[in-house]
Amino acid sequence: MNNRTRALLALALAAAAAAHAGAQVSRTLTFGFDNPAVMSLDISRNTVSFQLPPEFTAAPKEMTNAVVIMVKSNVPWALTATVSGDFRAQENPAHVIAAEKMSFRCRVLGPGAGVSEQDQYQPFAKNQAMPVARGGATPNEGLSITTDYRLRIDLADPAGTYTLPITYTLSPTQ
Repeated sequence: MNNRTRALLALALAAAAAAHAGAQVSRTLTFGFDNPAVMSLDISRNTVSFQLPPEFTAAPKEMTNAVVIMVKSNVPWALTATVSGDFRAQENPAHVIAAEKMSFRCRVLGPGAGVSEQDQYQPFAKNQAMPVARGGATPNEGLSITTDYRLRIDLADPAGTYTLPITYTLSPTQ
């Protein structure tokens, strides 16, 4: 073998050894995803009916555990309740009872760390979003909020069967 061939062979062996030593190559992959804001609101029933006794008493009538509201959210949230009018009699729409005669309070059931709630009876006010509860991200199973109602009726209120729609709204907060 001549000197030139030996030199080429040595160069090839050195290149192969260098290539083997530097055979590991790294690249970085950036993985990303969008986690959208998730909010859901469920109410245990669509209708609540007070059963008033046939004999009049001036004491407020209470319905405890009337509704359970389930909130699920991965963002800070606020729950409000709004009434847009007064109680209206089904038999005679001219007969009304003020919405303010009904009040509500609520309790958070289960793990509710960091959740504020309306734990004292608060009267409804027409066209005002009344605060019910607020908090941060909920547990995966959601957060149960039990709502109680109190109704004050007196003899000046006309007899009849009355209804009042209440709209619960779950909104993101800062």
